[in-house]
Amino acid sequence: VHLNNSRDEFGSARDRHAAVTGGTIDPAELVAVCAGAGAPVVVETPAAGQRDDIAYLREHLGSPG
Repeated sequence: VHLNNSRDEFGSARDRHAAVTGGTIDPAELVAVCAGAGAPVVVETPAAGQRDDIAYLREHLGSPG
């Protein structure tokens, strides 16, 4: 799973990555995708906030840090 939020609205034909909690997609939906994927997750968010994004996902998935 390549995970990121979106800076732009659905249907905009743009692929602009945003932080897990900083885009147009509900972060709870992104957590649900991770939880149900049964596959590794690659965080594709802006580099400046990746540490926070990974911590957020670990916290909400109950994963060890």
